[in-house]
Amino acid sequence: MISGISQLNLAAYRIAGFYQTNGKQLASNLVRLSSGKKFNKPSDSATDYFRSQKIQMDIRGYGEVRRNLGGAIAMMDVLERAGTYLFDDLARMKELVGLYYDDSATNEEKAAYEAEFNTFISRVSGIIDSTYYDGRKVIQDTTATSPLRSINLDPNNISSTFDIDFNSSQVVEAADINLLDITVGEAAAESAVQTQLDKAGAYLGRVSGYIYGLNSQFNLVENKVENYEKADSNISDIDTAKEMANMVKKSICQQSSIAMLGQANMLKQSVLALFM
Repeated sequence: MISGISQLNLAAYRIAGFYQTNGKQLASNLVRLSSGKKFNKPSDSATDYFRSQKIQMDIRGYGEVRRNLGGAIAMMDVLERAGTYLFDDLARMKELVGLYYDDSATNEEKAAYEAEFNTFISRVSGIIDSTYYDGRKVIQDTTATSPLRSINLDPNNISSTFDIDFNSSQVVEAADINLLDITVGEAAAESAVQTQLDKAGAYLGRVSGYIYGLNSQFNLVENKVENYEKADSNISDIDTAKEMANMVKKSICQQSSIAMLGQANMLKQSVLALFM
């Protein structure tokens, strides 16, 4: 009888051990389902964990590059609108010079052309002086050592940058606009306006080039982030269907273990009752 009780105790011990091991596996299974990740700490899978951490670091780094490029694109959109206004207004000023010196123009018409010309001087100067982005005056001369904005393109290489810079020949400056005068003679007036019109055209062309380059870089970085996210997902994301199936299996095993422990306990009590 004593031997029979020992055997029952051994069986119950083994069932309890299985119950405990299965319970830990079920708990781990539930953690993975709730987090959506195959591992949540290095001890779960050291190699995959640190690979995932490196990829996530790259995702954050390129995400910052993407945000900076987006900000630069928004800034260049502001500059493109301002540059378009400058070019159109200067083109009109050149037309006014031609109209002012037309032999058929009356004194009244000339006065009107001069007034409109001077209005455009104020308007163009105002555009140059009041075009700001993020608190910074953006239509201005800059140097190669101090670009308007420098965007890092690779979080792992600080020397990989996209610099936005304008030189003096490509910037329309308010001081030069204020010197324009329609009354100095047709050739002189037209030449002065044409000089500023050429600058406005060069400025606008350079802005358009920057916008194209920034958008190209943005798309490249966007693709990199997407590829990194897919790679991280392949490494760390769980197979939900498989985990659900495992959870059901472990749950059934837990319930079976509880039932077997109950039966073993009842048998032991019955044997003890007979012994008594």
